[in-house]
Amino acid sequence: MNSTRTALVLLLLTGLSPAAATAAPKTECDKAIDRFDAAYGGKSDDAAFAAARALEKTCAKPDAAHASALSRLGIVQFGRQDLVEAAVAFEAAAELNPKDPNLRMNVCGVLTELQRHEDAIGACEAGLELAKAQDDGSADARDTVLKLGYNLALAKVRRGRGLCSDRTIWEMFDAYREANPDFAMTYQMLGAWVWDCEDDFDRGFALYKKSCALGQESACEQVRYTEACRCETRRKDI
Repeated sequence: MNSTRTALVLLLLTGLSPAAATAAPKTECDKAIDRFDAAYGGKSDDAAFAAARALEKTCAKPDAAHASALSRLGIVQFGRQDLVEAAVAFEAAAELNPKDPNLRMNVCGVLTELQRHEDAIGACEAGLELAKAQDDGSADARDTVLKLGYNLALAKVRRGRGLCSDRTIWEMFDAYREANPDFAMTYQMLGAWVWDCEDDFDRGFALYKKSCALGQESACEQVRYTEACRCETRRKDI
């Protein structure tokens, strides 16, 4: 899967979702987390950064709630492209709450971006094992399994070694596509797999076109290039 052929996303943004809220009754830390989410969820500006720092101090007790606060700090730092600092926060959160697979997914995502590929894959594999063990058949549990699978496949693609010999990459991308048929990037990743690993031009090109139709600009670029150079005709003439 040639990286010049596909512009890879880092990871699903939902893969960087914070840990689930703790159960009632809520502590002052839990309430502070709720207030932070309401005011700053998805933001990474200076105000969000300051609030995340304050939240970490409010939730200073080294427990699962503190892990939730750290994960939010990591998300803000990630949004600010402070990737090393985000990795420190995510890894600390996962250490504090080792049973939360979402925290492993956070670690996997930021380490993928830092090109620490083996560590990223290890984090995603550990998270996926946890998620599968905790899968109770609910929609949320299944969604966590699928997201971790997607991010594991993406981390392996980013590593860029032995891709075609690892069929699980296709399987994890395709499982996510089946559950999320409007998520454009999976069609591009599957198209790249078909081109490079199965040498099926027509099917791969159809997957790229589907990705483009769903709004994935990097797939549209490949479609335009392919149509302009008439690659399909050239392949049939070989």
